[in-house]
Amino acid sequence: MLRQGKTQQDRLNQLQADVSDGERRCHQTRLLFEDMGRLMRVELERFENEKVEDFKSGVETFLEGAVEAQKELIELWETFLMQLDADEEDKPFFKPTAAQTEPILTKSQREAQQQKQSQPRLSAESEEAVDDPDGHGQVEAAATATVEQES
Repeated sequence: MLRQGKTQQDRLNQLQADVSDGERRCHQTRLLFEDMGRLMRVELERFENEKVEDFKSGVETFLEGAVEAQKELIELWETFLMQLDADEEDKPFFKPTAAQTEPILTKSQREAQQQKQSQPRLSAESEEAVDDPDGHGQVEAAATATVEQES
């Protein structure tokens, strides 16, 4: 061994240095691996949160569009119903503006409303008499009118 210029001790020192260098690199690689794993978990969690938010946003947009489409469909059906009513009554049809639209009534509801409108109206006194046959309401109305005149 002396011929090679290295002693056994030199060789042992060299191997120990190689082992400690390998252990150091192993430790650094393990730290790098743990950092990479932590980073991947954080990024996957962020991705999941963004995916959920994007899905919520998409569903919300879809539902808003569906509601708008339903409103438009209701308006079209109302217009169609008014047009059918106008055709039945032989009146010209004019599409009402948004302020003129009335609630949709069934045929029986419309007939009841027409009957109510065609009946003669009672005077205010006779309505009170019908609503209050024993006359207590008239006393209360007179008392209220007296209090209002005094103030």
